Amino acid sequence: ATVLYHNPSSPCAPAMPATCAALQRGVILMHSHGTPQTWPTLPPLSQDEILPLVSAGLTQGIAAATTGGLARAHIVLDPGFGFGKLGDENFTLLARLAQLRQLAITSRPQPRPSPFP
Repeated sequence: ATVLYHNPSSPCAPAMPATCAALQRGVILMHSHGTPQTWPTLPPLSQDEILPLVSAGLTQGIAAATTGGLARAHIVLDPGFGFGKLGDENFTLLARLAQLRQLAITSRPQPRPSPFP
């Protein structure tokens, strides 16, 4: 795989950024509110809570990934629609998605050696 999906709340989270950096692979950082086990018991979030929650989680993921050696140009963000977010929370997040641009990571093509001679 050239890109790996990474949920920072997963058990393998601490090793993922360094592994991706060592393998020179990109990573998609996904936000998740809680875990599948806690989703049924999570209280609903207000419209004013959802964006700060997702923004803070993705900011922490970016910090962990770059500290682990992953280049910012190799990171793509996924707000994690549906992952611990109720229907209305997803619609609020979608409506305010442009506000997550403050976290935007500039992605540009990276020159790579051709595998063919």
